[in-house]
Amino acid sequence: MRLSSKVRVIPHASLDSATASWEITRMINQARPKFTFPMFQPKDLEAITGLSPVAIRDWRRRKLLNPDLEKQDGAFHFSSVAEFLLLRRLSDHGIGPKQVFGWSTSASIHLMHHAVNDRSAWANDNAWALWCDREKRNPLERFFYLAPGIVSMTNDPLRVLEGHAPVATFVDLLQLGNELRAAILPRVADASITNWQYDDHGDSVVVTIDDDEGELVE
Repeated sequence: MRLSSKVRVIPHASLDSATASWEITRMINQARPKFTFPMFQPKDLEAITGLSPVAIRDWRRRKLLNPDLEKQDGAFHFSSVAEFLLLRRLSDHGIGPKQVFGWSTSASIHLMHHAVNDRSAWANDNAWALWCDREKRNPLERFFYLAPGIVSMTNDPLRVLEGHAPVATFVDLLQLGNELRAAILPRVADASITNWQYDDHGDSVVVTIDDDEGELVE
């Protein structure tokens, strides 16, 4: 598949057709999908994560939360909601925010991506196709784990247990992502191709990509 685009070429006198073709291909390949995820109001947090506002305020007062989890324009980013859900699940195992500070933010990105890694989470087939293409290049880690002196992620928990951590606590980010997706539907994610234009004042070529709908063509 290729990106649907509108291409306008202004070759320089010294630019042969082969070079111009290579330039066009390179510039089109630089166009990247822009993914848009839902935002959530504070009142949504308890229903989605099971964390009460009182618990969140207590964690914040004790400076146990990443500052990025703060509200922006009165709402929380999807990644923040994912992190709150992960922190709640860890607290069920007796693991507090302080023990995973920093790491929970990294893991929440994988959790969020697991949540939208299903057609039902996307606004349309084009957006879903763009996400699938992204996933080919950026594989996700499935398990977030804690062991004595270790906080990390892995796709192979048996290797962790057989190696340096005979005792560990694992959170299945894929399973938790499925729960998160079920909790947020019918809120959906979306995607579009970022508009991109190259223009070197006529000295080279001009490539205009105009594909707000994220359309893919065979």
